[in-house]
Amino acid sequence: MPREDPSGQTLVLRAADFLRIKNAARVTSEEERRAAAERLKEEKERELVTYFDLIFKFGFQLPSRNLL
Repeated sequence: MPREDPSGQTLVLRAADFLRIKNAARVTSEEERRAAAERLKEEKERELVTYFDLIFKFGFQLPSRNLL
């Protein structure tokens, strides 16, 4: 391995930076995108259930849609 770069265009990266760039450049498959969307949907549903559990536990009332 030469000690000097004859072209002068070599870029030296730390391993962590190389892995970060490599992982960011990875293209996800359709199946992975669907799985990620499903996980996000399930998380939102859990948050909504928790929100309503708190409302019923502490006796808060939902705001009325007919305010006028």
